Amino acid sequence: MKINRSSFAGILASGVAVVALTTGGAAAAGSPAAASTGTQTAQVAQTSQSLQVGAPDDMHGMHGMHGMFERVLHGEFVMAKPGGGHQTLLVQRGAVQSVGSTEITLRSSDGFRGAYTVGADAMVVAGRNGIASIKDGDQVVVVATGSTQNATAVHVFDLSLMKSHHGKQQMPR
Repeated sequence: MKINRSSFAGILASGVAVVALTTGGAAAAGSPAAASTGTQTAQVAQTSQSLQVGAPDDMHGMHGMHGMFERVLHGEFVMAKPGGGHQTLLVQRGAVQSVGSTEITLRSSDGFRGAYTVGADAMVVAGRNGIASIKDGDQVVVVATGSTQNATAVHVFDLSLMKSHHGKQQMPR
């Protein structure tokens, strides 16, 4: 199922709001066993995309993403899919521990470590070189499908890069 940016942001915001409300806005950590029982996983993005951030006006509406994830560390939520069924989404915000062309590992501030496969169909919001622009230590948000043991990133947001836009630092072109 392909989801456009505005729909994805709305769905993600709804999920994050539910997680934040049910946990008091602190760390969002769900129960993978309870949530994944009987869950069908669907592919969220089917096209290879990488948003190259060169200037604040290149953010394509992503300015709010950093603020939305300010307090969320990690979590899992299950959403009803249009037409029936369910989809499990994993969200993690943290510092990059390792990154390669096909994988990324984050550690949240509470110590939670998540490893994600990054396929060619993942949308990467980073610098000109896509996932290669992301470095160890950068603050990143990953949205993935699957389970905590077998997670596939569908969206990777480099918050380190976005934060520099909020600080009005000039990005290289």
